[in-house]
Amino acid sequence: MIEGIVKKIITKALTSFAEEEKVEPQDIAFILHTKNEEFTPEYMYTVKGQTKKGEDGEPIALDFTKDILRKKVDMMQKSVHVSNFMSNYFSSACKAHEIERDNIYIVLGTPDNEISAVLGMMYNGGEAVKSLTLSELFGGD
Repeated sequence: MIEGIVKKIITKALTSFAEEEKVEPQDIAFILHTKNEEFTPEYMYTVKGQTKKGEDGEPIALDFTKDILRKKVDMMQKSVHVSNFMSNYFSSACKAHEIERDNIYIVLGTPDNEISAVLGMMYNGGEAVKSLTLSELFGGD
């Protein structure tokens, strides 16, 4: 169930960010990262492979509810569910692949402009570790 919800959320977000950035959906990707002991996810995005940065030169941090869901209030608590799944995934993936917490990144994007699929890649710092499907991240429907 959560996989379908996440696919719908990411599909809509890829489309919205592409429109704002005046690029195609396949030019946008979302980066999920964690730095804290609870493995709580943080969100960023890229445009044509370049991390979007603010005026201060730092990556722009996205708020899941406001920026990705495009809502003022998350009545369905989707952000809580995604955060819980990602925290658990980060924790187990760090152990399984011997990745330090500060070095794990999950990049989600689409291979085409029709957004026929949402695919992911796990990174240890800048090194690709494993390709991922939403099913692997959130469990199958």
